[in-house]
Amino acid sequence: MSKFSGKCDIYDMYGSRSDVEIENMEFYTYINGRTHRLEINSQKDLAKYYPNLIAVGCGNIVDLSNVPYFERQEEEHLTLTMDVIRRYINRLRKSGKDLTFENLLLLDPYLTRYEHDEQNAKIIFERLIEHGKHANIEGLHTYISECYRAIWYEHLVSVGYTENEALQWVYRLLWLDGAEIREAKERLNAIKKSI
Repeated sequence: MSKFSGKCDIYDMYGSRSDVEIENMEFYTYINGRTHRLEINSQKDLAKYYPNLIAVGCGNIVDLSNVPYFERQEEEHLTLTMDVIRRYINRLRKSGKDLTFENLLLLDPYLTRYEHDEQNAKIIFERLIEHGKHANIEGLHTYISECYRAIWYEHLVSVGYTENEALQWVYRLLWLDGAEIREAKERLNAIKKSI
């Protein structure tokens, strides 16, 4: 079980290989309906994909998942939370009760077992009230995924990536402005302190 995803991922399978072995391998991923060869020639290059799972591996050819495992789990969890909250909002509307977050919690106190769950649930509730079926989970992160991101970020910086490059990989962003960089660093530092 890898420290980067909690599953048997690229790090588990290839993290101990030498740069020479890595250079003689071919890594692929599937994006937008097409297979793409990844430019991976060293452990430093491979570190960017450590939390990804192996879709298929045969000899020196490896197909990777296109997103880190924890990111898929995070999206599933937040989508499920949004669906549950949507059902509770409909139940509140039918019962004639006020559409408040406190009334929502009366229907399901376990929705906010942990502090970070409560923050996400409150944001999702507000988005559903404001945007209805057009609400989304964009920009929300689960605590466990943030823990994996913090560990991955530290590793990327330790193998030679700049802090900005590491943040871009960890949050899968093509660019970050100064405020976003500060916000992401503060969020990761807060998570690292709580681990």
